[in-house]
Amino acid sequence: MQITQCTGYFYAALCASMRLLSLILISCIVCREVIYSTQKEGEITARLKQMEVALDAIEIGKKNAEAEAALAKEKAEVLISEIKRIELMVSV
Repeated sequence: MQITQCTGYFYAALCASMRLLSLILISCIVCREVIYSTQKEGEITARLKQMEVALDAIEIGKKNAEAEAALAKEKAEVLISEIKRIELMVSV
């Protein structure tokens, strides 16, 4: 009877240990998923920041191109005025 009782206790302890290991395993899986999710979130945040920086660079480039175009237009207008002035001088 005593061996049977010890076997019962051993079996109960083994079952409790298995349940505890199952809970630990589930906790580890959940922690791993949280870590992976956090990493993915970090990657997404970094990519978004890269896209924002690229967009800022594009906007700066656009403003520079617009400024250069305005300067070129002004220079063209000045040159046209000079040509007209020279043409008037030559025709006199």
